[in-house]
Amino acid sequence: MLCIPATKELIDPPPYCGDGAVNQLWEQCDPPDDAWCPGLCLLDCTCPLPPTPTPTATPTPTPTEVPTPTPTPTPTEVPPTPTTEPTPGICGDG
Repeated sequence: MLCIPATKELIDPPPYCGDGAVNQLWEQCDPPDDAWCPGLCLLDCTCPLPPTPTPTATPTPTPTEVPTPTPTPTPTEVPPTPTTEPTPGICGDG
């Protein structure tokens, strides 16, 4: 605020960058009023541009190989096991 000694009236200065309030259309911040970019307000009462993200190459998914199923063996017939019991002898064969 300015004081004019002749009239001793207080005159509010017009809004300006550095008056501590975001009160002009172009102001983004004016410390301590810096909610848009806390602690990063530039001297012209604007916030710095955010860094542009660098595109990262996303790896292309490699096709996964599907394992070939192993064929299930078909059951084979098992021949009957020979019996080891002695054949009864015939009387007079020898």
